[in-house]
Amino acid sequence: MEVKDCVFCQIGLGKIPAKVVYQDSNVLAFLDINPSNKGHVLVIPKNHFSDLVEIPEHELKPFMAAVKRIAEGVLRGTKAEGFNIVLNNSKAAGQAIPHLHLHVIPRFTGDDLQIGSWRHLKYESEEEMNKLRDSISANVPAGEPEFPREEKSELPKPKVKRRSKKEVSFIKREIEKA
Repeated sequence: MEVKDCVFCQIGLGKIPAKVVYQDSNVLAFLDINPSNKGHVLVIPKNHFSDLVEIPEHELKPFMAAVKRIAEGVLRGTKAEGFNIVLNNSKAAGQAIPHLHLHVIPRFTGDDLQIGSWRHLKYESEEEMNKLRDSISANVPAGEPEFPREEKSELPKPKVKRRSKKEVSFIKREIEKA
């Protein structure tokens, strides 16, 4: 899929409007227009990857760190009692848009939401969406996560002592006796 054909890439480029709750150099998060619960946020990497298997680990780390921070913002911003993080990976699993995205869904006691059988609510107004966007955005911890560079160990490789054929035969006989 080309970027020009991907709805989420177009949102990331600002060509399709969205209620953005968070963004940094790697990640964009915005309100789902058909939320399972109000305050349901979609989190996407800014670079196009069709699914979780495709994203390289060096991009996955900052993506997941941002998801954690966004989930905190959703929890506080919606005054939810919990949240679900959902990933549908491929069309067979229910992924409607072939761009990696996670759903952060606020949960409330008695909300009757069954994960796996999606319901789609509607916001009452643009104002309601804006208030939730602002509340969630204000509650996402500031700053971009930093990851230390992984240093390669300079430790020498341990020397492995090779046993003689005579020692191996002796050990085998001892094991068989036991």
